Amino acid sequence: MPTTHASIVAVADTTETDEWRRNLFNILEELDDQWDEQSKLEDEQWEPFHQEITACTDIRAFYYNDDDEDKKHILHDMCFLGAPTDLIQDVIERDIDGLKFADGRGRLALHRACFALKSPYKDCNIDVLLEAYSAAASAVNLDGDTPVRVYLEFAEQPNIEIVRSLLNEYPQATVARAVSVSSSVDGSSGSNDDTNRASTDLLQCVIDRWCHLASMQDADNENYRREKLFLEVLRSRLYLEEEDTEDDQDEEK
Repeated sequence: MPTTHASIVAVADTTETDEWRRNLFNILEELDDQWDEQSKLEDEQWEPFHQEITACTDIRAFYYNDDDEDKKHILHDMCFLGAPTDLIQDVIERDIDGLKFADGRGRLALHRACFALKSPYKDCNIDVLLEAYSAAASAVNLDGDTPVRVYLEFAEQPNIEIVRSLLNEYPQATVARAVSVSSSVDGSSGSNDDTNRASTDLLQCVIDRWCHLASMQDADNENYRREKLFLEVLRSRLYLEEEDTEDDQDEEK
């Protein structure tokens, strides 16, 4: 049976999409290697990626779906590498659904931005992601971590305003048990295995961060004092709310 013109076009489109996908993710892998060598990325190093993604006309190339374990969206790698914010915005404008796409470990792009390598764009990228899709603040990865917990644990110099923004979008992160990525993104209910982190986990994360700041003994630094005070207040709040929760449970018994 002869091949129809439509099927030929479909095959051609798929081949071209696969080529774009390979090019985009290969460039991101090269950028990752460059960061390992330099511990930073300059704006001009992102230019090949900028050119390739501008030329790409099929947003299906933004998704890497070869298997469930390694699936991801280009925003995952871009956010982790601390891409310039204008590049992040360009991708969001072209494919906002990428913000709702969980990778093989249940992480949204916001999780990756909160875990990002050292970059001058890190905090700006988090703001942009939150503005575009605020529900991501309540998403929980397969380890049970919300974005704010990831940020508090891994940020070298946490920005108080970023923590506030994340908690403003999901204040229950301080007290509520984690909800699954599926329930926070598409409204379905998660299993008990998905809800495996309680507020005590976030509390411990805050305590660790606060102790780290206290050990620095840099009392003359205004940013240090503000961060220490904020985390101490948040720690106290978590302690009180955790005690209230335990009291409620005792009363129910």
